[in-house]
Amino acid sequence: MTRIRLARNLAGHSFPGWCRDAQREEAAALGLADLSPGYFYPNWSIVLRYHWTQTFPAGQVTQISHAYENRSGGGIFGWSHPPEDYQQYAVDQYCIDEGTSKGLVKALMQTPEDGSAPYSMGMSWNIAYVLRTANSWAGPIGRFKLTIDKGDVRNILSLCADGIKKTGPTTFVMEKTDFTPMQDLQILIATPMQN
Repeated sequence: MTRIRLARNLAGHSFPGWCRDAQREEAAALGLADLSPGYFYPNWSIVLRYHWTQTFPAGQVTQISHAYENRSGGGIFGWSHPPEDYQQYAVDQYCIDEGTSKGLVKALMQTPEDGSAPYSMGMSWNIAYVLRTANSWAGPIGRFKLTIDKGDVRNILSLCADGIKKTGPTTFVMEKTDFTPMQDLQILIATPMQN
C-alpha cells in the first residue's frame, strides 16, 4: 500500500475498530501514525500558503479588502474540563475560558456503544491569519472588520479577539477603527464527530 493511498484511506479517524489492525500497523511502520493500545493517532498534516507581490500607486488612497476561502488546518481534537496540562497551549493560543472549555466537553461528548467511558473528541479547524504585518505600514488600519462563520450551531468557536460579537446563529463580527494589531489571529473551530 502506498503512503498516499494509506493516508487517504486513514485520514480523519482515530478510534479503535475504524480500520483493520494490519492497516494501523502498516501506518505506524511507515511513520504515518503513532499506535498505542486502543488508539491510533495520524502523524500527518498538510499546509498551503499563498503569497504575492503587490504594487500600489504612489500618492493615492488605496483600499484593500481580503476575501477568500480559507484552507485551514485541523484534525482530531480531544478536550477535557478542566483542561489537562498538555492542553494549556490551546487555552493560551485560542483564549479558551471556562465557559468555552465546558462547552467544548459538552459539544464533543462521545458515548461508545461498547459501554466504555464517555470522552470528548471531535475535529478542529485551526485558522491562522497574520495581522501584525499591518504594524509596518504608515499607520493603523483605518477600518477593520472581521466576520467569522463557525459553520454549524453545534460547533464551538474560540479566539483571542477583544470586542467580538455574536451577530447570528453561527456568525461573529469584530469591527475596529484605527486598528493596530498586537497579535495575529488564531481561530479554533471545534466540531462534533459525524457518526
